[in-house]
Amino acid sequence: MRREAREELGIAPLTLRRLGQLDNPVEPGVVHVYAVLSWKGEPRNIAPEEHTEIRWFRAAELPQSEALDVYRPFIAAAARLRDA
Repeated sequence: MRREAREELGIAPLTLRRLGQLDNPVEPGVVHVYAVLSWKGEPRNIAPEEHTEIRWFRAAELPQSEALDVYRPFIAAAARLRDA
């Protein structure tokens, strides 16, 4: 998690909360899901060959997407952490 955040967003997570895991909907394997509650650095797209852009969304504003549907329970859990 920390390595991926550094390599793709240019941030160093400081406080993490594990939200759970799920079977990867794209390829065989398991996805471990975390909420990053605090970090050092400014998030930016430092892997443009992998991502066209990064943006902030409120949980209720996330685009409708079958790819995102499996993550919605985790997104709701992360939003509750933020609001707590």
